[in-house]
Amino acid sequence: AEAYLNILRMRMGPRLDFRIDVPDPLRENSFPPVLLISIVENAVTHGLEPLAAGGHVTIAARQDGDRLLVTVTDTGSGLSAESRPGQGVGLANVRERLAALFGTRGRFTLEDATPRGARATIEIPIEATMHHDATVTSSA
Repeated sequence: AEAYLNILRMRMGPRLDFRIDVPDPLRENSFPPVLLISIVENAVTHGLEPLAAGGHVTIAARQDGDRLLVTVTDTGSGLSAESRPGQGVGLANVRERLAALFGTRGRFTLEDATPRGARATIEIPIEATMHHDATVTSSA
């Protein structure tokens, strides 16, 4: 995700700023990279690019009991009724992939962030991040 954001920053210049806030112990866990990149791309494309000033993206991860929560928050234009937030193909793919990998144990939420922007959160069982196979690889 960091490499992807660096590429986007080359294109957007000073209009894109980002921070990755993932504690070192959590960086050792695997996480489905396609899920994270899709959420980051959505934040930049729909949140920041429409704004002349651009904005900031934060990727954060934390452990909550036996759950891993990965959040992508942007300071962009936020959610609006006209944009049908969370109904696009990219986010539908995120939901489908999450269901395929984790069934009902995976959760995706999209909400307004304060004071502006949007927050997308992917929540998965942390024991699932310990398994290394072709579908789950490290991407922090």
